Amino acid sequence: MIGVDVIDRSCSFKGKSKHSFADYISKIVNNSELDFCDSWEDLDLIWAIKESAYKCYFKKDAQSFLNPKKIRITRIDKQDCRFQVEIDEYYFTGHFKLTKDFVYVISSDKDDFALNVELFFLDDYTDAVYIQPEFNQQGSRYMFHPLGFPQAIQQSEAIYAYSRSHHGKYYFSAISITPYN
Repeated sequence: MIGVDVIDRSCSFKGKSKHSFADYISKIVNNSELDFCDSWEDLDLIWAIKESAYKCYFKKDAQSFLNPKKIRITRIDKQDCRFQVEIDEYYFTGHFKLTKDFVYVISSDKDDFALNVELFFLDDYTDAVYIQPEFNQQGSRYMFHPLGFPQAIQQSEAIYAYSRSHHGKYYFSAISITPYN
């Protein structure tokens, strides 16, 4: 399973709400995560990490929930751009990329996924499956979660984990390049 999230910093928490930094902290960040969150930019990263991990959790057919504090970030390393997350008895790892305009995050339930994932960022809603040569073949098709979102791409007999996220007018998707079946 993989989950992704993208934040367009021009539409992020900072300056886009009547709520203060302290208000957001109290709603999103656990006490154990306070060391990771000193600025609006840190809050964007924490939110994106929690969103991407939640997408992995939900794909495991776990129960839905609306409390971001249930997601516990146990490690953020800004040098190697990696993190670890716990939700109930599940553990997820991931990596992120920070630019001046965007926060990109991908989570997985596999420790070695970072070497086996390609990320695609598009400025329109064109699907990655149609622009990537390895997935632009007749017979490639999405496999959908029972709730309707795409969670994998099948090509012939191989199945590849897939996740996507929209933020504003932007679209971000990830396809594992190693089949998981």
